[in-house]
Amino acid sequence: MLASMTMSFNSSASLDDQQRIRFVDVSGIGSSGKSAVTDLLREFDGLYVPHFQFEFDLIRAPGGLLDLRHAVQEDWSPVRSHAALNRFRRLVRTLGIDAKPWQLGKLFSSGSQRYSRQFGPSYFKIWETFCEALVALRYRAEWPYDDYEIPGWWRLAKRVLKRLGMREAFLHQVTVIDGSRFDTLARHAMQQLYAPLMTPGQTLAILNNALEPFNPSPGLDLLGDARQIVVVRDPRDVFATGQKASGDVKTRGMQAFDNDGLNKTFLASDDVSAFCLRHRLHWDSLPKSRDRRIMRIWFEDLVEKPEQTVAEILRFLDLDPAGHTAPRTAFKPEVSRKSVRAARHFPDQEAIAVITDKLPDCLYPDW
Repeated sequence: MLASMTMSFNSSASLDDQQRIRFVDVSGIGSSGKSAVTDLLREFDGLYVPHFQFEFDLIRAPGGLLDLRHAVQEDWSPVRSHAALNRFRRLVRTLGIDAKPWQLGKLFSSGSQRYSRQFGPSYFKIWETFCEALVALRYRAEWPYDDYEIPGWWRLAKRVLKRLGMREAFLHQVTVIDGSRFDTLARHAMQQLYAPLMTPGQTLAILNNALEPFNPSPGLDLLGDARQIVVVRDPRDVFATGQKASGDVKTRGMQAFDNDGLNKTFLASDDVSAFCLRHRLHWDSLPKSRDRRIMRIWFEDLVEKPEQTVAEILRFLDLDPAGHTAPRTAFKPEVSRKSVRAARHFPDQEAIAVITDKLPDCLYPDW
């Protein structure tokens, strides 16, 4: 176990009394095996666990809740907070639209995540109510900053029309944002969003990589009495199992079950030097200080020492072992451990040696 400190969900004195759902984010630094943790938690009563490939991006995505929080609470200015709220509204729509094949306008605006299908028709209303609660004042004024984000031809046309005497026609609606209650409002919105997904008796909702592991504290603050489990893995095995589509039988046989040949290209595993640099930057950006809300585990420990590691996870999340009512139905360590030390059989052992040399502090100790 790399680092873990336990803290009961019931120990937070600042928790809103009306809060029912507690969030647990499971994250990693790229093909690190976090789905093994979500599979484990799927076997417990009282937890809502989404499909392992569903990631709720509205928090971490550019223009999402974390960027909005920074702009309206941590680094407030009238210009940036106004722009951040507009950008967040656009992201809500992009992620939420569930377009039909004949709805071309919506298809052009959709990012294909279709959150309004996942969370139901209240998705848009919840976030619109949240946005409106942040607005302290609206007024009309000349406001050039909005024009930075419009098409160049329209920006030019507006300048010409203003010189022709139409300045007042192009006044903008300016919003003054009050971010003092941001975390409370965002927490309430997340509660409303996830409540319809929860069945009676479920009190914990699992998020897949919603916060990212690099600076999770703002996201944990935003969610309230939340926790994060960060899964790390020996980079040599990440490299070997995260290759692109390959004609080499040995390489293809090592690919992870969810590797379709292209969806792991974000690992930069085409070039071992690029892979090492990416992994180094990710590893060094993990928090150095202890936060009792964050637990870091090795994937290898989870699948090779499941009893010990699972017990640590249960203590961290304050879960009763008696709630583990469906063991070995989703989390199957005997299957997952086959990918441990896979890099020993990777055809290009020179590349594996480069990773060993460049990332010595990132390697699993008992590899």
